[in-house]
Amino acid sequence: LKTKRMSKEATAKVKEELFQGRNALGEYVRIGGSRFQVIGVMEPKGQLLGFDLDDAIYIPTDLGQAMFNREGLMEIDLVFRASTTSKQYRAHLADRHGEEDFTLFTQEDMLASLDKILTMLKFAIGAIGSVALVVGGVGVLTIMSTALGERIEEIGLLRALGATRRQVLLLFLGEAVL
Repeated sequence: LKTKRMSKEATAKVKEELFQGRNALGEYVRIGGSRFQVIGVMEPKGQLLGFDLDDAIYIPTDLGQAMFNREGLMEIDLVFRASTTSKQYRAHLADRHGEEDFTLFTQEDMLASLDKILTMLKFAIGAIGSVALVVGGVGVLTIMSTALGERIEEIGLLRALGATRRQVLLLFLGEAVL
């Protein structure tokens, strides 16, 4: 059983739902018609991409395959010491399988993939923002050109009353800013 440590603010979903705050160690859980004894509680992992990693129960592989009528595994999660490497596990699995019929992803590989995806999303959002700015700029240019065309008589009157070109320019720029 994988669950968070008990704290006053938060308890794990699985532990809270199954044991209502009691100590889970040594208790029994029924899964798919079979009884399993809780032999440990995992440290909290938090959430990743919207998935709650603390809301899981681990059972022995052979029993899980029998319960769900599976002949092979879809995924194996390994936690290993810093003294071992993923190459050692790759060699061990290939030796046991007789060939390399699996894909091994380390946490660094997954983080690199996530980083690539996030980088592409940043570029896509930047491109969308750039297009929006260009469209907005064209819209302002069109409105200002239309306003200028409709106010030619007003400009002529201002110039006839003695306004300089600079004053007319500042008048239009002030209106544009407002």
